[in-house]
Formats: sequence, structure tokens, C-alpha cells
Amino acid sequence: FESPAGTGIYLSVLFRQVLPAEGALSITTAAAVSACRAIEECTDAEPSIKWVNDVYVRGKKVCGILTEGSADPSTGTLRWAVMGIGFNVYEPENGFSDAIKEVAGIISPKPQENLRNRLSGAFLRHLKSLLLCGSFSDEYRRRSFVPGRRINVLRSGIPRPALALGIDDGCRLLVRYEDGSTEALSSGEVSIRI
Repeated sequence: FESPAGTGIYLSVLFRQVLPAEGALSITTAAAVSACRAIEECTDAEPSIKWVNDVYVRGKKVCGILTEGSADPSTGTLRWAVMGIGFNVYEPENGFSDAIKEVAGIISPKPQENLRNRLSGAFLRHLKSLLLCGSFSDEYRRRSFVPGRRINVLRSGIPRPALALGIDDGCRLLVRYEDGSTEALSSGEVSIRI
């Protein structure tokens, strides 16, 4: 992650209402769809989602999302959650560092008037709308490029090969491991196997 001045958008949204424990997943996935909608609304880029929290344009990561919260163990609910999001809008003056240049991408190859402000406003507007309507799993599925691909499910840095079967109505990633067992992932990291 790099954030040179004037090249990106970095913001956090605090949610104070009581949510079910899986609410963090719905916030993250709503944010991913909202980011895609905002990018399409403000540019001619065609974004897609890498489950669960990354947005890609032209095959590179342009947006990352992280949601954290405080759970009440007695009720199984989140007392609050914070969703943080970062957009790579423009390329840094000297390009991305060697550590991320193969993965990091940009939304716009050339400056556009007020693009960072327009993207921020569109993102927040779409996020509010999606969280109020609560029905975006079909769009999330449609925008995701992971289903059908061979992946590694990463836990504690250890990869476990699997096939991504699909995404359910709760935006969990359905996987089948090499031993034939299946799982519905609600969090974690996956990498695409080549």
C-alpha cells in the first residue's frame, strides 16, 4: 500500500448501529459494489471484484477495502464497525515501487477535473443506497472474477488449493478443496492459481 499525495482516495466510514456478526461481510461487499459503480459512473474504466475486498481495473488492483468491528460475544452482534477504503486514482509521479508495481493499478491514466471528489461522492452515495436496500448479492456475483477459477485459500500464510465454485446470497465464497470437502468462506484471503 502506498499513498503519495494527490494520487488516491483514502477514507473510513464508521457504522454505529447494531449489526449481526456477519454484518462486516455485508459492509465490505457493499463497498466493493459501490466502488465499482462509482468508477463506472466517473470514468470509462470497467472494474471487477476479486473476492472479498479488492477491485481491479485492467487486470490490476485499484481499490482495497477492510472492515473491522467490535463484537458483543453475548449477543453475537457487532457494536460498531469501521470500513476503510483506498482507491489508486492516478499513478504516482515515479510509478509504483518495485514491491507493488506488478499488482497495483490505477483508475485513470490521465488527470480529470475533480475526479477524486466525484469518485468519493459517488462511492458514498452508492454505499448508502446499497446498505439501505440490502439486496446486492446478484450484482456482487456478476462483478466477481473469482468463481470458476483455481485458487489458494490463505490461512496464516499457508495456501490450501481449492476451486472457487461460486458466491452465495450472503456473498460468501463457496470453495471445494482437493480432498473434496467444501466450505463457505466469509472472510480471508485468496490468490488465483496460475
